[in-house]
Amino acid sequence: NRCAARTHQCDCRSDRVQWDAGADRRLAGRGRRGRSAGAPPPRRHGAQQARRALSVPGPLSRRQAVGLGAVVVGGWAVGQVLRRTAPIGRDVGPTADLILTGGSSPEHGPADATLRLAVFTDYRCPACRHAFPALEEAVRRDGKIRVIYKDWPIFGPPSERAASVALSCAEQGIYPVVHRQLMADNRTIDDDML
Repeated sequence: NRCAARTHQCDCRSDRVQWDAGADRRLAGRGRRGRSAGAPPPRRHGAQQARRALSVPGPLSRRQAVGLGAVVVGGWAVGQVLRRTAPIGRDVGPTADLILTGGSSPEHGPADATLRLAVFTDYRCPACRHAFPALEEAVRRDGKIRVIYKDWPIFGPPSERAASVALSCAEQGIYPVVHRQLMADNRTIDDDML
């Protein structure tokens, strides 16, 4: 096996290198600098080593199989202990009931809806504005969804003012129209726009 540098031979199975002094002298005679004539060139990987690095590994040794089995059994045991001692999740029933009963929040949709959907939005939130058309389309297509609007102004004073404007329109019965306009309008929400 000749390496790509053609200055030494690689025995890839034992990872030993035999230097070809004749090739080294030939390179030195061509004007290669920075290396004395007797010094071996820097080690380079042969083509066989590169192919071996990209190939699928062979079967596991006994030691590797035992180690892998120990990791799997240990992970399973930890999972069982955690499942029995730490509850997964928590009951949010009472909180969800408070949110879904609406109360003072504006609602839109049929009273006999099969699904009540609480939507938390901020009129300046890019993600909320981006998702709004898809949400509206899904609600329109289903036809049996009652949307409970929860204005959640987290983007500062302009968001708070926009939420105040929308909520004041709820008392007039035009909240869904104003909400739709504020979510779909591409202008920056400020006092002039409101």
